[in-house]
Amino acid sequence: MEACADDYEDFRMIVSEIKKWTNRDPDAPTIRQIKEALIESIANRDIEACEEHDCRICLTTVLPDHDTISGLWFYVTEQGKKWVQEMSEIQSSEVSTPENA
Repeated sequence: MEACADDYEDFRMIVSEIKKWTNRDPDAPTIRQIKEALIESIANRDIEACEEHDCRICLTTVLPDHDTISGLWFYVTEQGKKWVQEMSEIQSSEVSTPENA
């Protein structure tokens, strides 16, 4: 979700961001896993899927699948932004605990 938290992003940009973050890590998510995560996040209403029509971005009315998701744009909902913030706070607290020092 962090890959599309600030703006509307298309599928290729999200994949590109994830590849940058994982820096060729062999355990990095595959394209299929990224698609599955997006589909799940859309179903949970953490991300909105959008289609481009006549140079405008419009919410899609159909839940995407593995075949259609790569042609969409994505935006994190307010619910999703709260989740991202909570995960960031948890990660920050885990890094700063004495056990992890």
